[in-house]
Amino acid sequence: TENDDDPSTCYDFPGWYDYDGPEYDCNFYALDAHCAFYGNSFANFGATANVACCACGGGTTTSEPPVPPVPRPPEECTDVPGWYDSDGADFDCAFYAEEGNCATFGYGFENFGYTANEACCACGGGKTDENPSPPPPPPPRTPSPTTLAPITPSPTSAPPTPSPTTAPPTPAPTENDDDP
Repeated sequence: TENDDDPSTCYDFPGWYDYDGPEYDCNFYALDAHCAFYGNSFANFGATANVACCACGGGTTTSEPPVPPVPRPPEECTDVPGWYDSDGADFDCAFYAEEGNCATFGYGFENFGYTANEACCACGGGKTDENPSPPPPPPPRTPSPTTLAPITPSPTSAPPTPSPTTAPPTPAPTENDDDP
């Protein structure tokens, strides 16, 4: 029952289902103990059942149910320059622009202070005239050049000292007859 005047009304994320397919939606999770057993697994569209479904303690109480991110037209948006996710440079905004990657992975794998849903136009992020300029990511870390100390020449080549050296024996102490 949707009641815009009741702040306790819960809305499932519209159209959400888990990674395994449409038959595993919020209605499936409302049955038996599915939330307890599977609610934190099988994320899809950036959420698990425990986030997307009211029966699992998720959902939203706003009168406007959340909607998946909407890509911005390229003429109005620029991806955050140089951004890629925490799994490496292969997972950049071009990867996220592929079918379903924003919805499935876009809320995770933060890198340089952004997720794909914040950094990439295809995921509803990026920078626009309204959101002028997120700071660019820091450059990749490169090791500082190491300055080596100059090579010092080997010690002079004098003949080694024979070992062990021989010294005359020390005489043994004698008793002094003058002691009282």
